Amino acid sequence: MGKIVEMRQVMQEKLESPQLMNYIIDEIHKEGVIGEESAILALTIKVFLSLVKNHSPTSSNIVVSDKTGGGKDFVVSRVLNVLCQPSKTIHRTNLTPAAFNYWQPLDSEGNKTSWDGKVLYLEDLPEEALSCQAFKTMSSGGCAITTVQDQEAVEIEIDGKPVIILTSMKSTIDVEGERRWDCVRIDLSQGQTENIVENFLESVSGVEEETEKDEMFRDMLQSMQAYEVVIPFAPKLKKYVATSHVMRTQVRKLVDYISSSTVLHQYQREKDKRGRLIATWDDYVVGRFIFKILKNQDAYAMTRKEEQLMNYLKEVKEAVTLRTIVHNNSGITRTWLLRHKEDLVEREIVDIVMAFDDDLGRNGEHWIATERCSASKVYLPRAENLTDEKTDIIDGIIFKTINEDRISKGLKKEFRKQEK
Repeated sequence: MGKIVEMRQVMQEKLESPQLMNYIIDEIHKEGVIGEESAILALTIKVFLSLVKNHSPTSSNIVVSDKTGGGKDFVVSRVLNVLCQPSKTIHRTNLTPAAFNYWQPLDSEGNKTSWDGKVLYLEDLPEEALSCQAFKTMSSGGCAITTVQDQEAVEIEIDGKPVIILTSMKSTIDVEGERRWDCVRIDLSQGQTENIVENFLESVSGVEEETEKDEMFRDMLQSMQAYEVVIPFAPKLKKYVATSHVMRTQVRKLVDYISSSTVLHQYQREKDKRGRLIATWDDYVVGRFIFKILKNQDAYAMTRKEEQLMNYLKEVKEAVTLRTIVHNNSGITRTWLLRHKEDLVEREIVDIVMAFDDDLGRNGEHWIATERCSASKVYLPRAENLTDEKTDIIDGIIFKTINEDRISKGLKKEFRKQEK
C-alpha cells in the first residue's frame, strides 16, 4: 500500500512539473513513435480541447495529411493510446456519408450518449463522406440535421461535439472547411526515415531492452477533469490579432489552444472564485506555438499536396500551364488539378488567367499564386515581449529536453527564437 502511495506521489509531481509536455512525449515515444514532436504536441492540444468546457466547436478538428506509408495512423493511434481512455475514443474506417445521419455514441449499457468529451478518430475517410452535409454539421458543432426518410423530412438531433481527428492522403478541404479544420504533417524527411529504420533494426537485434510504460502516469492523464478557462491577459493580444480579417475567426483557435494548455496543466493552475482555471503566460507560449505550426495565422487548412502547389506557384512568381505544374511537381496530376480547380480558386489559393500557350499556339489557362498567398502574416509576439512575468517555457525548461535530445526541427527553431 505504501509503495502505491509513493508511486502516486511521483506521478503527482510529474503532473505538477513544468516539463509535463516532455513527459507526455516520452510516454508516446515508448509506444514506438520516433520523433514527431510537433505533431504530438498539436494532437495533444487538440485532444485536451475535449476537457475545455467553453471551447469553440470548430477548434477541435484536425486532419493529419500525408503520403501513404508515412506513419500518420501509427502516430495518431499511439497518441490516443497514451492520452485517452478507450471508452472515450471511437475509431472508424471507411464510413459512408449515410452513417453520419444516424450515428450517436453508446454508453456501456447500450444507450445513446453525448459526443462531448469523446475523440472521434476517422481513418482514410472517403472524400464524399468528408463533404456530406451531416459530417459538416457534426464538425461545426451543429445540433441537428434534416434528412429524408420515406419521402418525408426528418430532423435528427446531434448531441454534443467530439474532437475529430482525420487521417487522409487524398482528402481536400473545401472553402467551408477552412474555418473548421486544421492540418498537421508527419515528418517525411530522409533523416526521419533513417531514424525510424535504425530504431526498428535495433529493436529486433535483442540488444536494446524495451522501455517500461508508465501506466499510472497514463491513468492520471486520462482522468483529468473538464474545466472552463479564463485568460486574464487576453486583451493584451488585441493589438496583434486584430491586424487581419482572417483573425475574426482564427482568434478563437488561438484562445482555445491557450485554454487547452491550461487544462493540460490543471495541476499547476489556480482557479478563480467560480472554479474556472486561470491561464498563464506559459499557456500563451504553448498556444502560440501550436497556432504557428498549424498555420492558423494564414487561415489556410491545406493538405500536403495543396501546400506543395501553393509553394511552387509562389516560387515561380508567374502564371504557368497545367503541363508545367505536373512536370515540376511529383505527386500532382492533371486529373487532381482539374478536379479541385474550383475549390482552389474559391479558397484564393490560385488564380486562373488566360495567356498565350506556346505549345497550343493559342490562348489557354494558366495558373498563378494569388495575392492572398503572398500577404503579410499575423505576427504574434513572444510572451517575453508582452509581460515582465517570468515563464518556465521562455526559460527553455519545457522544450529544452526536446531540443537537446530529439532535435525536432520546428521545436528547435522555436526554442532558439526564445533564447534570443
